[in-house]
Amino acid sequence: MIYNGKSGIEFFLFFLRVLPPILFFWAIVKINFNVDYIVRVLKVMVILQIPAILIKFLIIGISESGGIGTMSVHAGSLSTIFPLFVIAFALSFYLTRKNKWYILVVFVYLMFGLVGGKRALIVYTPLVSIIILFFHNISFYTKSRTSFIKQLMVMLMFGFVSFYFIARFNSSLNPEQKVWGSFDIDHIINVSSAYNSATYELGFSRSDAPKVVYSFLTEKNDIMFMLFFGLGPGDIIQSSLNNQFPGVKNDRQLLMRKYGLGYGVRTGVLWTVMQVGILGALFYVLFILKFVRSIFKILKSSNNIRIKEFCLALIGMGFVVLMDYFTYSSTFFYVGAISNSFFLLGAVVFKRISQERSSLLLSYIKKT
Repeated sequence: MIYNGKSGIEFFLFFLRVLPPILFFWAIVKINFNVDYIVRVLKVMVILQIPAILIKFLIIGISESGGIGTMSVHAGSLSTIFPLFVIAFALSFYLTRKNKWYILVVFVYLMFGLVGGKRALIVYTPLVSIIILFFHNISFYTKSRTSFIKQLMVMLMFGFVSFYFIARFNSSLNPEQKVWGSFDIDHIINVSSAYNSATYELGFSRSDAPKVVYSFLTEKNDIMFMLFFGLGPGDIIQSSLNNQFPGVKNDRQLLMRKYGLGYGVRTGVLWTVMQVGILGALFYVLFILKFVRSIFKILKSSNNIRIKEFCLALIGMGFVVLMDYFTYSSTFFYVGAISNSFFLLGAVVFKRISQERSSLLLSYIKKT
């Protein structure tokens, strides 16, 4: 901030995006609350998104804007990240409970993303299912190789069915350009390639964005400093508190007006690198990895099946967070419904493992 000459307002705006979910996590870990009640409230909030998205579909149809459940009016990427969070939970519970109801839940929330017009689910959903199965296998100690192969076949079948379902439901992914059009893998590949290479308004695509940001930062006078420390916290955050450019309404417009950079520079990692450099991005990723690693340790050590289910789901959610951060968007910084839910569920796991260990210690004391 000091080196780049950033104001206190810009510094504040950056941490207003990054820090609140982390502070929220730290605070709720420290306080006492009714864990079961909080989990029930979260379930209700997740269920409420279905009638909300159904109303949107009946009034507006398939669209990225016009309401993303009850969470946002316009945040297109949320229509991908939120369903993936729910799918991570549903698949984790399916693998431990073998209740086919959870597969139905997966397809219901896939519909949520498809009504939001999101195509990325066709790739991300199978990836999340594979991650969930992998960590389930190394943490729940599958009884036999045959059992694991059976589970793997089920998950691969689920991945194919979800891929097929999304391809036919999303009109842009089938040749007829309509809901429930034909399945054509060549068309899907062509559309995906065109989407990632689309230059939009400023002559570079999403796939070009890392190279563009690297070139942009290394063109500055202090090349190494810019790469490692960025342009300064808050440099590309638009607010009425730092309204330098009249008519600029959001961060994307600020990027275009200030540096000629637009749509491609929207992943969380590039958003972070531009402001606080490679070191800042690395620090943030290490924090998320440390959080997920702590959850994994609890998954391995706990004897409580309910805690293990939540841990497995949180690892899946952590994978979604990192996948989004590196390849898709900066939703985790912009939507509290995602970041706060992630850390709240993490706090729930820490509370429950603390109770489990206290009970075990008390039982040991009584025996001795």
